[in-house]
Order: sequence, then structure tokens, then C-alpha cells
Amino acid sequence: MAEAGAATPRAEVQITPPTGWDTGSWKACKSIVREDMAANSRGWLVPAKHMLAVHRFGEWAAVQPWPLRPVVWAVFRLANTYVRNVLGFEVHHTTKIGRRVVFVHQHGVVLQPNAEIGDECMIYHNVTIGRRWEEFHPETFLEPPRIGKGVHLGVGSTVIGAVRVGDGAKVGPHALVTTDVPAGASVVPPPSRVMRLR
Repeated sequence: MAEAGAATPRAEVQITPPTGWDTGSWKACKSIVREDMAANSRGWLVPAKHMLAVHRFGEWAAVQPWPLRPVVWAVFRLANTYVRNVLGFEVHHTTKIGRRVVFVHQHGVVLQPNAEIGDECMIYHNVTIGRRWEEFHPETFLEPPRIGKGVHLGVGSTVIGAVRVGDGAKVGPHALVTTDVPAGASVVPPPSRVMRLR
């Protein structure tokens, strides 16, 4: 197991970037939405399917030519408001989500701008992936957090700052990750203590 506070050299952290898709093609957009639907639970009422469909539509809308872009962008903003306020997913349209990513539960999921999530990851509820806004050093402030392929992020886990979580790593429930995590490692939070009042 890896301690959450132990630093890992950047060269040792193996990160497989998310697989891209042709954001300019409507046919490719429909294809990636179908793939997202198949990866998540059955049924059309699953909140994660709605969120992923809206997110893929936003990626497609962001690169449309000017005559069409204002219309589709307005539709995306309306749908994204529903996703944020009703379903509990706050996902920026610049967040890069890989293929076959599974969101097990809804509510409290925050994925900030330019964050990268690799393929085949599993993300539970109350997960936050974002930047440290107090870091004003250009080399750390501008670099987003990167999550590798096949990473599991437990309930309430938080990945903050310009960190890398290596392929196949597992982040336990309520763990706070502020340093790089090597591939295949596990991050666990401090155990709870039982206090007896006399």
C-alpha cells in the first residue's frame, strides 16, 4: 500500500491517457454515447447515463461552427444545469472522460476543468477531482489532475492538485490524494478512532 502523503517521482507513475474520439462528428458522438450506455447499468433511468450523454454532447457542441454553435451550446447549457442541479454531477465540458468509465452512484461528483480520467475507471459518489486554487505556481496551477486507466475511486475520495494517479490504482473511501500515486497502488485514509466519554 502507498501512503497518501508519500511522494512518488513523476517518471515512475504510469498514466495511460483517455482514449479520444472524433468530437466534430455527430456519428462519432452517437457511437460514444452508446458505448457509455453499455458500460453503465441497464435501463435509461440511470443518472450516470444522462450525465455522460450530456457531457459527450457538450464536447461535440464546443467544436461546432459558428452558425450552429450558439443553438447547440444553449441546449447543452440547459441540459448541463439539469445534470448539476437534479442529478448531482458537476462536470465541466473540458473534462476528458475516457471510454467505458462507470459512475456507480450519483450525487456529489465534482470533476473540474481539464481533469483527465482514463478508460475503464470506476467512480463512486461524493468524489472530487480538482485543482488547488491556492497554488499560483504556473507549472502546478495549469496542470490538471490525471487519473490513469482502470482506477477505482472510492466513496468520498478527493484528488486535489497537479497529481497523477497511476493505472490500476485504488483510492479508498474518504482518502485525500495530494501527491502522485504509482500504478497498482492502494491509498487508504487514516482509520477512525473510537472515543469513550466518561
